[in-house]
Amino acid sequence: MKISALKMNNLNTSAGVKNLALILLCLGCAVFIYSLFGRFVHIDDAYIGEPSYWLAKNGFVRAEIFRGWEHAEEQLLWTHKIYTLTVALFIRLFGYGVTQVKAVSLVYFAGLAVLWWKIAKDAKFSSTQILLFFVLFVFNSYLFEKAFVARPEIAVCFWATVTFLFLTRGLKLLNGSDNCWSGCWTFCLAGLAAGLSIGNHLNGLIVAGAGCVLLLWHRQFKWFFVFGVIASLGLGSYFWDIRNAADLNLMWRQFSNAQDMRQGQFQILHYLWNLLNELQRFLHSIREISISLFIFSAIITCRKKLWQEHRDLMIFTFSMVFFLALIAHGKTSKYMTLYMPFLIFLGAAFALELRGRAQKIVIGFLALYLVFQANQNWTIARNKDIQLSGYRELTRDLPPESHVLAHVTATFVVTGHWWFQSFQAYQALYENGLMQRTSSDLQQKIQEFEIDAMIVDRESAAWYGVSGDTWGGLRKIREVPAAGLVLYLK
Repeated sequence: MKISALKMNNLNTSAGVKNLALILLCLGCAVFIYSLFGRFVHIDDAYIGEPSYWLAKNGFVRAEIFRGWEHAEEQLLWTHKIYTLTVALFIRLFGYGVTQVKAVSLVYFAGLAVLWWKIAKDAKFSSTQILLFFVLFVFNSYLFEKAFVARPEIAVCFWATVTFLFLTRGLKLLNGSDNCWSGCWTFCLAGLAAGLSIGNHLNGLIVAGAGCVLLLWHRQFKWFFVFGVIASLGLGSYFWDIRNAADLNLMWRQFSNAQDMRQGQFQILHYLWNLLNELQRFLHSIREISISLFIFSAIITCRKKLWQEHRDLMIFTFSMVFFLALIAHGKTSKYMTLYMPFLIFLGAAFALELRGRAQKIVIGFLALYLVFQANQNWTIARNKDIQLSGYRELTRDLPPESHVLAHVTATFVVTGHWWFQSFQAYQALYENGLMQRTSSDLQQKIQEFEIDAMIVDRESAAWYGVSGDTWGGLRKIREVPAAGLVLYLK
C-alpha cells in the first residue's frame, strides 16, 4: 500500500496496518516465550519465594534469609499475605524452585490477557484495534518483566480488572431495571475482588478507592457502602496469623523497619508531596517516557470520544493513578504495572482513527513506544541466569551442618538443606542503623551467627570488601568465575 493512500485512509480499516500489527504481535509473543527459559533470577523471586517455602512446609511464614532482623527467622508477619499464600500453594503442588515461584505471576498474566480481550470485545473493538491493544500489551516492558517475577503487581492488576468488570456489570443491571437491588451480587463480587487486590499488596487499596469513586460518580451511595465494606475486609488478611498483642507489635516493627519504609511516611506533607511529585514515575527514564508520550498523547487527542464511550474506564483508571500517587512510597515505576493495561486500552481505543497532524504525532510516539519497549524486552529476554548453576556447583563442597551466608537468590539451592542467612539481612540491619557497611562489622556478624561457609557474589564482595584467599577466619576453597561466585569455608 502506498504511503499517500495510507495517510488518507482510516488506519483502523487498513489491511496493511492489521497485517503489520499481527506480525508485531507474533514477534512480541515469540520474544516473551523465549524470555521464560532460564530467565534471570530476580531478587524479589527470593524475597517472596523463601517465606512462601516455609509457609508451605511449616504452616506459618518465616524468613531465614532475614535471620537477625526483627526475629524474621522465627516468624515473618509483614508480608504480601494472599500472594505469599498463593505462592506457597504452588510450592506445595509443584515443589520449591525459581520457576514454580515465578509461575504464579505468569498464570495471572494469562488471565489478565483473557479479561482484556473480553473488555475489548464488549467495547466492540475492531480486529485491528484488538491487535493494536495486544501489541502494546505484549511489548510493554513492565508487563513483560513482571509477568515472570514473583511480585504481586500482576495479581493486583488482574483483580483490579475483575473489580472493574463486576462494577460496570452491576451499573448496567441497575440502569436496565427498576429494582434497586438489581446487580447486588455483582457489587459484592466487585468488593471481594478489590479485597483480594488489597490482600495481594497493600497498594491494592487504589483499586478499592477507584471503585468507590466510580460508584460515587454514579450516585450509587448504597452500593458504595456495600462495596467499600467488603473491599476493606482485604485488610483483614494481614492479621490472619496475629494471635496476641506481641505478634501485633512484631508485625508493626517489621512493617515500620522494612527497607522501603522511610521516616515521615505517615505525615500529611508526605502525601501532598507524593501528589506533586508523581510525574517522576512517568518520566523516570526513556523506558517510561516512551510509554507516557504515546499513551497520554493518544488519550489527550481522543479525550472527547473516550469520555463519551469509555467514561467509566477513564474514571476508574485515573482514580487508580491518583490514589497510587497519594499512597505509594517512592516513585518507582514498577507500580505503573498496577494500572498499565487500563492506560494501554485508553491509548489504543481510537489512536488509529486520528487524522492529519494528530495522527502523525500519535503514530510517531507509537513507533517510539515499540522501539524502546522492544529494546528493553530483548535485554530482559537475553539476560539468562548463570548463578544458580554456580551455587549448585559450590554447594557440593559444603558439609551437611554448615551455617551458610550467601546472596538471597541462593535460597533456591540452599534453603531446606543448610542453615541459611543472606547478605541482604545485613543490608536491612545497615539501613535500620544497627550495623555499619564495613568488613569489620561483617566479620563480627559472622562470628555472632557462627558462619562457617560463605558464598560471595560480586555485589556482596564489593559491598563489604571481601577479597583474598583468606578473609575473616575463612579461606577460599573454590570459585565459579562465570557466575562471579567464590566459596569460603572455615
